[in-house]
Amino acid sequence: MLNKLFSPRNFNPKPLTILIVEPNPCRKAFLGRAIELRRPQHKILAVDELEQVFSLMYGEVALDLIFFDIETEKDTNNLKIIKAISPNTALVHWSNYKHPEVVELLNELGVKTFCMKDSKPKTIIQAIDTVEKNPNILYVDERLNNCLPLLNA
Repeated sequence: MLNKLFSPRNFNPKPLTILIVEPNPCRKAFLGRAIELRRPQHKILAVDELEQVFSLMYGEVALDLIFFDIETEKDTNNLKIIKAISPNTALVHWSNYKHPEVVELLNELGVKTFCMKDSKPKTIIQAIDTVEKNPNILYVDERLNNCLPLLNA
């Protein structure tokens, strides 16, 4: 994990509304359960594709954090639109992509948090806690450290 700016022992997380965008029901359930078991105060919502986020946003559901996978998305402009509508909503790229170019592109689109789909629940929770503490901090799963030179340029 890249950032350890606060001690988890002294951190009391507030309730967040977290949206999981994942077409695979097993992965969606895994991520939801991993969060629910460790942070039961968070409200977990789930949809199959990023375009469904707009229905929630227009229905005035305030989203604090969105987990998504660029591999399953048809249009990266959806990320720009989400950030324009709700600039305080944190985007977490939750994917098996390890390509530095993809991570760099997503970072340019406002994504600051990157986790692998097979990340341990502890890593996922650290990512969520980091976003809550300071959404502008870059959080990268340690297996993506090869992408850091591109992001720091």
